[in-house]
Amino acid sequence: MLIQFHIIFQFWVGLVLQTRGVVYTMEFNFPNPVRRMEDYIGRKDSLDEVCRNLMQQTPASILVIGEYRTGKTSFQNVSLLQADGMAQNKIIRLDIRLHPAEYFFDRFVRELFQELCSKVGKPLEETILFNPAGSIMPISNSLLLKEIRDLTSRISDALFVLCIDDLDLILSAKEITSDLSVDIYKVIGLLNALSEKTGELRVVVYVTMQQSPEQFQIQSFGSPALLQSSSWIELRNLTAPESRKFIDHFLPGEITPQAFQTLMDLSGGNPFLIKLILKWFRDNWKAGISPLTPEEMYAAIPAILDSPQARLFMTTLLNELLSSRQRELLHTIHARGGMMEADVVASLEREYQQEAEHLLRSGYMGCRQDGSWVIGMGLISGWIQSHRGYTGSLHTRILELDQLIIDRKTRNVSCRGREIRVTDQEYLFLELLCQKRNELVTREDITNKLWPEDCRGVENSAIDQIVSRIRAKLGEDDPHKYIQTVHGKGFILRNCRFDASDM
Repeated sequence: MLIQFHIIFQFWVGLVLQTRGVVYTMEFNFPNPVRRMEDYIGRKDSLDEVCRNLMQQTPASILVIGEYRTGKTSFQNVSLLQADGMAQNKIIRLDIRLHPAEYFFDRFVRELFQELCSKVGKPLEETILFNPAGSIMPISNSLLLKEIRDLTSRISDALFVLCIDDLDLILSAKEITSDLSVDIYKVIGLLNALSEKTGELRVVVYVTMQQSPEQFQIQSFGSPALLQSSSWIELRNLTAPESRKFIDHFLPGEITPQAFQTLMDLSGGNPFLIKLILKWFRDNWKAGISPLTPEEMYAAIPAILDSPQARLFMTTLLNELLSSRQRELLHTIHARGGMMEADVVASLEREYQQEAEHLLRSGYMGCRQDGSWVIGMGLISGWIQSHRGYTGSLHTRILELDQLIIDRKTRNVSCRGREIRVTDQEYLFLELLCQKRNELVTREDITNKLWPEDCRGVENSAIDQIVSRIRAKLGEDDPHKYIQTVHGKGFILRNCRFDASDM
């Protein structure tokens, strides 16, 4: 399970912008989090809510929930900068990086006190935390809180914000032993105590998570105070207006409306994927010659997906963060040409329906008005197209359900589990095409089969009427899904099998 990635590669470009007569430089700080308020775009209402809570110190903890690479750390950075400006530089940030390992609780306490002592100007060795030998003493939460209160009181009117990234990924690490599990309970217990704001303690716990507490069942680690006193902020992908503003800051006037829609289709509004695409074009495309077109964007997909950042994103998402059923759903939709029809969706087992809820909520999958499912981010489709090693049983089962089935013994025809009533002539047409399924059957062959005694007087319109009636009975969304027309020549039958006898 992903715990923390330290990405060595760093890219930033300064873009000079003129806004109301003020010139400033915006950093394209990819793939690292945004570090300055002027570089951040969107989510204003959520930022304002966090700032209000920090200024009022209610609630005592803040949970920011968002999918992988939706900008949670950037949001945390900017919200604290905005609140610090409002509080006249009275916000003191404490960054704690949790790594589940041996002596997890002791490491957490040591790092917390190191941060506190460095901010208030007190040597770590002068706290009650260490014994004369230099090791951490076993201390109760009440004593730890007293020491924290004494340290934070050294700076009057300051608000200390304890920041922890991806708490749920830390708690669900695969290598958790029984001893480590005990330490995790102790860490959560201390966070609970901090969230309860014992006495005059001026500390806010600010946590980011990829799953909501209900999904992750964080309460199983004993965290009622952390949850009950929290303000929850859910970060979704950027809206179209936010994305447009975001893109115009980095490629102003260089993207046509059609190309913008293509970029949204490829990224789903995910800020990381938007920056990934923009970075490639900033590096490889000569701006100012002509605006970007959808064709140029689609042509660049293989090169974009070959970048280290794209490979890391896709492998982490598909191999580590999504469940096996969620991966099956995405691969199956891709294998079906990018869409799973509404009737196939309705036939899925309950387990797949439940797993799909997360994909729909996160934007990895989209739902059309007719109830069909599509992949919500075109770059994911591009990655699946070029990495076909994954296999699953769902696609095979759906193909079985999706087939047009002809029982030669009973002369019954069924499609997607329902019986189709056909005339004798329609059945003979289907039987002939099935004898050469996936191969061309000419109009002459069809005429000889259906009208053996009067084949020369048969017009093409008579065959077309039979095809139209069968297609209407199959209720096809795609007229060529089963009976494919080869103009001027004949027909090919797809997605069909015979039962009860060989041909």
